Amino acid sequence: MENQKFKDLGKMEINEEIVAQTKWCTKNYACLKNPAKVICKVVSCVGEQVLFVQFNKDAFCEYQMFFGNSVICNCPVRNEIYNKYNL
Repeated sequence: MENQKFKDLGKMEINEEIVAQTKWCTKNYACLKNPAKVICKVVSCVGEQVLFVQFNKDAFCEYQMFFGNSVICNCPVRNEIYNKYNL
């Protein structure tokens, strides 16, 4: 099922204002170019704003923040991808 979700991502559109808010991205917006490989897996979402993601020690990101034993993603683009496309 997860692979099916990534089939149509060529049609994925993210508001330019949201992309502009993502000023700390050191990966050159890789999640928009090849989301199947680099998007952090969302474990849960609270209130459409707080994304708990699976920790990936090989994929450091300026937007990840540790919260106890969990990792929160504060990336505006990642948040929009999840809320708009449920990915």
